[in-house]
Amino acid sequence: YRRARVLETATTLLLAVHLLAMNVASAGPLAGAWLRRLSCRDGAANSDLLERGARVTFRWSLLSLAIGAIIGGAMLWAPSAGMRAALLRFPADAYWFAGAEILFSAACIFGCWKLSRRPKLTWLLAIIAATNLLYHFPPLMAVLGELAADPYWADDEVLHRKALIRLWIRPEVLSLWAHFALASIAVGFTTALAVCHRVVRNESEQVDDRTARLLAGWALGATIL
Repeated sequence: YRRARVLETATTLLLAVHLLAMNVASAGPLAGAWLRRLSCRDGAANSDLLERGARVTFRWSLLSLAIGAIIGGAMLWAPSAGMRAALLRFPADAYWFAGAEILFSAACIFGCWKLSRRPKLTWLLAIIAATNLLYHFPPLMAVLGELAADPYWADDEVLHRKALIRLWIRPEVLSLWAHFALASIAVGFTTALAVCHRVVRNESEQVDDRTARLLAGWALGATIL
């Protein structure tokens, strides 16, 4: 009994770390792109500090994506008969596709990190990275969770793309999908706010109040929703 409780606690903590890491990876690039846009405005105050904040936010987003992917992949192979049965219902190419999507988003975030002073291209790459992660992975994980708990939740024996999309529009999946997207905005913009604080902590200058308030406002609004 004690071993089972320890395993359950460890799994819960790993899930929390995985979700927070994927939240940062999903919306962090958007917050970073916004900071870079502010830094490139004519006459922008603290433009160098804002650019540094954007670069650190992109770096944290990339690291979070790596951590989230590693922990998520490890948890899928946890000793659970229900999860193993659910995984076997997906064709092999689904896993290759998922890996390619993670690498694609990582490449986009890396591009954001390196494209200093190019706000429009940064925005484009950040939106692509965020929508790619938010479109593919939250509903997929929700479906896996439902199948692991109840193998009869879906009728199809093999979940090809068309069957998967039919499951994605079910209310129990859509609600988790929307919740994760909002949580990502809350965590991603809070992370950017923390990054700005860290960047200026040892500097004599400060990020203007308006920037900090807007970051906090986005995070608060998403949290309430």
